[in-house]
Amino acid sequence: MMFTYLPGKRGWLIIGLLATFSAQAETELPAQVTWLTFKRLGWTNPDGLSDDQLIRMTYKGRTIFNYPWTEQFFVRDGYGPLFLANKKAKTLSRVNMSTRSKTSGDLEVVYRGNKTSNCTYEITDTKVYFNANFADGKPEQPTLLLSIPEKCIDQKKMAEIKAQKREQEQKLGKWLADGFNKEHHRRYGY
Repeated sequence: MMFTYLPGKRGWLIIGLLATFSAQAETELPAQVTWLTFKRLGWTNPDGLSDDQLIRMTYKGRTIFNYPWTEQFFVRDGYGPLFLANKKAKTLSRVNMSTRSKTSGDLEVVYRGNKTSNCTYEITDTKVYFNANFADGKPEQPTLLLSIPEKCIDQKKMAEIKAQKREQEQKLGKWLADGFNKEHHRRYGY
């Protein structure tokens, strides 16, 4: 929400801008989640981690590649631990990968879904933290650690999502323009 001050007799004019929706908005989970969000929806953790540990690890966690056509997605708080969420089994599992720098901040997830078949999630060790301390000047190249099969982009569903987003943006633009026009007419009479 954005608040704008327009000087005049009435003081503050508050304009609430609606958020535009992305593909993530089409799923049951918001873009930012915690373990409590998952638990409330009936998800479980097969790793044996306590609720307190999971809450701390997923605090302000972001859903990554959570599209309506995918069977799984990832959750991560900044550069913290990486979790794989399976939609069918409703499980949230920690991805235990060993990076060169021994930190989970070097893990990067890429969704290779724009092909027609054999689409995957690729988890890569970027070696950023290790290379930051590298004295020789020749950094190591990123290494692919894991490739997870996933469904490819559903072009029909993606087109629907983009159409909905365009429609919402048009409604927002019209609402905003109408509000400004009404305020201008109220103030100046034309």
